[in-house]
Amino acid sequence: AEEGREGDAYQEYDQEAEIENTRIEIEARYLEAFENIEVDAAAQIDGLIEEAKSEYFSMDEDDRDITFKLSLAQKYLKEGNELEEKVDDTFYTALESFRQELLDAGIDDSAADEAETEYKARKSERRKELLSKAMDNM
Repeated sequence: AEEGREGDAYQEYDQEAEIENTRIEIEARYLEAFENIEVDAAAQIDGLIEEAKSEYFSMDEDDRDITFKLSLAQKYLKEGNELEEKVDDTFYTALESFRQELLDAGIDDSAADEAETEYKARKSERRKELLSKAMDNM
């Protein structure tokens, strides 16, 4: 009877180790995907900023009045918001896949909650940085 319980303990340990390995593999895959989404978004944002600067400096200095600046700001804020929606859609689609894959494997999905919290915090911080830079350049 003693050997049976020992065998059960090993089997239980093996199952826990397998679940842990699965969790690590799933998390690594999705965390890399989330990082790639953010890197791509940052590159697109930088592209918008360069485009806005180029448009601004292509105008004669005399023509860069407040109306022009507001019009330019409005145009690029709109494009930035559209980009944000697109990136959010991509992120949340991946996040739901991450959550579902964890749950399907019988793994707690709190890592998905953490990923979402981190994404929102980084996005908020990036927005503050961009607005600060924009205000400094106006």
